[in-house]
Amino acid sequence: MGLAIASMVLGILGLVLSLVLIGAVLGVAALIFGILHLRKKDAPAAMAGVGAGLGALALVASAGFGVFYYKIYQEYLGFMDGGFASFDAASWEGVTAPEMKVETLDGEILALGDLRGRRVVLNFWATWCPPCVREIPHFVELSEEAPADELVIVGISDENRSVIKKFAERHGVSYPLGNPVGEPLPPPFGNVVALPTTFFIDRNGLIQSVREGYLNAAEIRELAMADDFEGEPREAPRPPVSELEDAETVYQPVERWSRTYDVAAMEGGDWNGDGRGNLLLAAADRRLRVLDGEGEELEQIRLPGHFSLLGLGRNGEEVRLLGHTNWGHQVVAMDGAGQRLWRYRSGSGVNGAHWGDLTGDGRDELIAGMNGGGGLHAVSPDGERLWRATHIGNVWNQAVIPATGGQPARIFATEAGGSVRVFDAEGTELRALRPLGQYSSQLAAGRMDANGRVQIIAQGDATVAFDETGEVAWHTPAQRDHGAWRGRTFALGDLTGDGVNEWVFRDIDGTLAVVNPDGGRVASLTVAGDIEQFTVVPAPEAGGLLAVFAAGQVRAFALEPAKEP
Repeated sequence: MGLAIASMVLGILGLVLSLVLIGAVLGVAALIFGILHLRKKDAPAAMAGVGAGLGALALVASAGFGVFYYKIYQEYLGFMDGGFASFDAASWEGVTAPEMKVETLDGEILALGDLRGRRVVLNFWATWCPPCVREIPHFVELSEEAPADELVIVGISDENRSVIKKFAERHGVSYPLGNPVGEPLPPPFGNVVALPTTFFIDRNGLIQSVREGYLNAAEIRELAMADDFEGEPREAPRPPVSELEDAETVYQPVERWSRTYDVAAMEGGDWNGDGRGNLLLAAADRRLRVLDGEGEELEQIRLPGHFSLLGLGRNGEEVRLLGHTNWGHQVVAMDGAGQRLWRYRSGSGVNGAHWGDLTGDGRDELIAGMNGGGGLHAVSPDGERLWRATHIGNVWNQAVIPATGGQPARIFATEAGGSVRVFDAEGTELRALRPLGQYSSQLAAGRMDANGRVQIIAQGDATVAFDETGEVAWHTPAQRDHGAWRGRTFALGDLTGDGVNEWVFRDIDGTLAVVNPDGGRVASLTVAGDIEQFTVVPAPEAGGLLAVFAAGQVRAFALEPAKEP
């Protein structure tokens, strides 16, 4: 009888503790004791049978949790390195480091060229990156031991300066930390996709070595204090070039107007539902400015918070706004007066949110992608969760094709594994795509013409456009940026007035490219200063406006056919 009781007790404990995997051991014991008891002749079988059954369930549950934890761990690794393939670091060893400037936390500008004669360590990192944080004490120790006229360590992050400053104070960072000056950064610094990445530069300004990932104290010391590179400097690897070809008709951007604003977020759309395009600007003062196509301010609306990303949707005849900040913990839905209607919260953080009519009833639902293992969520116009797909874990970007004209809604999402997942309106996954076999993070999708042609555009090593079956229409090398998925990578709209939408994105050559669905470059735009944000202001039949925010100015451009030379 003792074996039966032991089997029952161990089976119950095993099932309970399967959550922490030790239940597998207890489950095996329960199964063994139960079988031993059942092999006895004339022994009561009920209790031992239940115990053995619970033991078997504990084994199955522990195995299931083990698979689940392993998947989360893999997603965590993908998240930590930004999910991108490494750039060819070795090809830069022995190459003269290009000029780069960093503005430190105290406002000093450090120019790499001014540090010749000293060894230099450039560490690209972020406060949210655990391997980066683990390295910090090693850099602090080395910076305090090595004479300042022999070694300079500089930590480089694209995060807000206040965030970096708080981190530095809390962790006692004694070497310079700061933001890079100027965008885009020259290669190889602009090629950094995994964090941390550390460049070790010798006293002659040559890149001695490049290391991606965590380094221990001994490795950092050895690489930082290594002898200067021997031999003649090597030539820098040739950068990739755009593979886009000019469209049959090429246009030139012509500036229509400009305005001075402190822009935190911008979005184009039809604010009043009258078919006229508007530009929405969320400013640092928590006010939303609504501009018409001529750049005239129509109204100001007080927002219930600071948002770095906006969305414009409809609820029947009424306008709907959504606002959130990447990695924030909520999406806020607002009416046309800026009044908060409801909030959708996420403990793991929000990676993106979009309006989209899933049912074709004229009321937009919310689609949101979550950080960590949060997955993809669909929320009703009234703020109630409709469904969620958590099996895909971390969601980088997402896009919604609304239901219209007899065509069903489609939802697309990139996840920690780098694939593009396709869902229907009910949250059923239809397929997983991996165009060109690449790891994709940034994503957008839209209907391209009156025939309802759907095209998805994703970015990893390449910018690639494809349909919902994965058939590729065109592709071109991409500017890789480990943090680009946090903001707007693509805009879509009819900029030429021909009834066909064009994509807008940063091409490998640094320009803002306007590209038709067949991959033809319609136009290119370059402006003074880094283009921090861009969007399309729709203008049916006339051709929309391309609005950009750069150097403190919002500038709107129309496309006009280029004149023959």
